Amino acid sequence: MRRAAFLLAIPLLAAACGGTKTSAPGTPPAATTTAPPPAATTAPIVTQGSTQQVIARCSAGGLTVSAKDGASGMGHRSTIYVLTNATDAPCSLDGFPGMAFLDASGTVLRDTVARGDGTPAAVVLQPGDAASYSLDWTEANGATCATSTKVVVTPPNDTNHAELLSQVVVCPGRPLTVSPVVAGDSGGG
Repeated sequence: MRRAAFLLAIPLLAAACGGTKTSAPGTPPAATTTAPPPAATTAPIVTQGSTQQVIARCSAGGLTVSAKDGASGMGHRSTIYVLTNATDAPCSLDGFPGMAFLDASGTVLRDTVARGDGTPAAVVLQPGDAASYSLDWTEANGATCATSTKVVVTPPNDTNHAELLSQVVVCPGRPLTVSPVVAGDSGGG
């Protein structure tokens, strides 16, 4: 009996640990980073002052996402993406976001980003508070590049995403690099 239960559990464990995830036709894929995100099975315990409390992770459905110009010069460009807590409860972000880049027809130009420098740290967002990260890239002289019309932003440790209009130049062989999420709206780069 125990052996039968064990044999039945193997396919369930395999399905829980990974597998192929598909999207409905016309739905952009969930954005990813080039390194696997850390496991997110429970909400983090955050220390504020002398007390510790469990703060739920922020999810795409409870965040508004906006974009603003970052630093640029000599072929280097950046955009800062701001994630604002739109719920009535505090939530936390910790890590690197995922992104995908879509053209005007919805075709995916790229669905991965590289992780940049910086050590992630938990950011607690009270209702209305913002966190942000920087996306950096280099335009290639003479290369055939494409410019996104929309981007898909997946908050750290989330599987849902938000879409917004944002132009990013995507060049073959050139990385698109994200910083970890930091408090405030100045980006992490």
